[in-house]
Amino acid sequence: ASITDVNLENVNISVTNCTSTLNMGSVVGRADSTTVARCYVTCNVYYSQYNSNDVFIGGIVGRSYSGAILDCVVSGTVSGENTKHRTFVGGVIGYISNATVSRCISTTTCYSASKNTAFVAGIASYMVDNAKVTNCISLGSGQAYNYGGYNYEVGKFYAYSTGSTCSGCQSSITYTKAFFTSTLGWSESVWDLTDVPNGKMPTLIQK
Repeated sequence: ASITDVNLENVNISVTNCTSTLNMGSVVGRADSTTVARCYVTCNVYYSQYNSNDVFIGGIVGRSYSGAILDCVVSGTVSGENTKHRTFVGGVIGYISNATVSRCISTTTCYSASKNTAFVAGIASYMVDNAKVTNCISLGSGQAYNYGGYNYEVGKFYAYSTGSTCSGCQSSITYTKAFFTSTLGWSESVWDLTDVPNGKMPTLIQK
């Protein structure tokens, strides 16, 4: 399956007191064996209060198994406060397993408060089973607070990784075309780099 060429502005998603496993994302909550590509999202995604199960929250996708998120832009706020169980908050995606995130820009502000372990990151908060985050840019901020005595993890690109790879990612920008095409391997058939030398961010080419 595939979800491509989506433009969503001022998305507001708020959920309170869900009692089952929750997947929240501006484009899709859970995307298994699915490619999400060339999406532009500005969002406010927020979960609060009690859940006896894990909560997966992402600016674009909440959780993905064997999927891919490619060439996407996300900005805004992604946050979760779970008073019972674990919380996964990612600027792009909350949890990835055997999935790929590549060539994405995140300028999100990510936050979590949890009574159990909280994972917060600018791109993908939790990576397992050969997950890959490559050639992405994370310019936002992340913060976590724990009031249950457990640990919390915060990262610019990811918060937790096992058996997975994060490579080629950047936390700052050099405003030259070569930075995007050579350093990051982004394609000018997907990204408009015309105004990059003038100090502006690349934009997705509308299909």
